[in-house]
Amino acid sequence: MKSVMVKLFGLSVLVCSTSAFSVDKVEPSADKCKGKAVIEVVSFAVNAGVSETQLIAAANKINADLAKQTGFISRNLAYDKAGEWVDIIHWRNLASAESAAQHMMQNEKAGEFFALIDQSKMKMAHYCDAK
Repeated sequence: MKSVMVKLFGLSVLVCSTSAFSVDKVEPSADKCKGKAVIEVVSFAVNAGVSETQLIAAANKINADLAKQTGFISRNLAYDKAGEWVDIIHWRNLASAESAAQHMMQNEKAGEFFALIDQSKMKMAHYCDAK
């Protein structure tokens, strides 16, 4: 994995407004995923003082907007006992995942969700479904 500068769902626009943040990002080539579903996995920790209830409520606020995105299949939010979270979104293809990310850059609710996340511990990856 290499570290790259990205804008993810508007975090840099809505939360940091002047700069992008660095995440470890895995991106398959469009050719490799051609005709395959894509699984987007974002792992992260929350900022100090953010409760499980707060994070889940903020995540739930964007579910309807995500569900309206072309190619959206499903979303799961989960956490472990150490406090690491994963947000897993299934898309029909890589283009849909990338298009949704662009749309969410303009979404105020997504900005509220990402404001709760410790950006320094966020990792994002897109995987081609092996099916």
